[in-house]
Amino acid sequence: MTNKTPLVITISRQLGAGGAYIGQQLAKKLNMHYADREIIRKAAELLSVREEDLENRDEKTQAFWETLLMSSGYAPEFYVPISIKYLPSDDEMYAAESTVIRKIAERRGSVIIGRGGFYILKDRPNCLRIYLFASQKYRMSRIMESYNMNETEAAKAIEKSDLEREKFIKAFTGVEWKDAGNYDLTIDTGKLGLDKTVEAILAVVHQM
Repeated sequence: MTNKTPLVITISRQLGAGGAYIGQQLAKKLNMHYADREIIRKAAELLSVREEDLENRDEKTQAFWETLLMSSGYAPEFYVPISIKYLPSDDEMYAAESTVIRKIAERRGSVIIGRGGFYILKDRPNCLRIYLFASQKYRMSRIMESYNMNETEAAKAIEKSDLEREKFIKAFTGVEWKDAGNYDLTIDTGKLGLDKTVEAILAVVHQM
């Protein structure tokens, strides 16, 4: 790679397709920065809110957040004036995360997980945008093993995650999350396997 601009890899992924593992392995093998939860933490700092407030909304739209606020699990035990309890809007949260992602990309070579990174950095040179997907069977198997879920729970988790991420991407980018045209590389991790996927991506990187 002769480009002086640091390489950035964005990974968009379906739940259960191995995005986190693959991203971590790429960062390790390429000696790059891995950015996932850091994006939430720094966005929370920009918005002056708690990290856990944004974590519950991660890659979700306002409809989900409104449901969460109405649940007894989040309701305060005492009255807090609405003017005091600040809750960032969807637009504010997306803008904050976009700012964080751009700053990370500017400073060093990085592997950036989710949160519309593929779109936010679409005009950036030396950026490899990847989409990872897999069959329902493969994803369910990984989720059941990783999170100790039964088949019904795993299927519901997949359905919910796909719907929320699809809505999130459409709302803020105007493009389709699963459209291969939005990426430089799309890989079925169930067919190739996680480690072989890492090898395939490394082969592409070394040709850039």
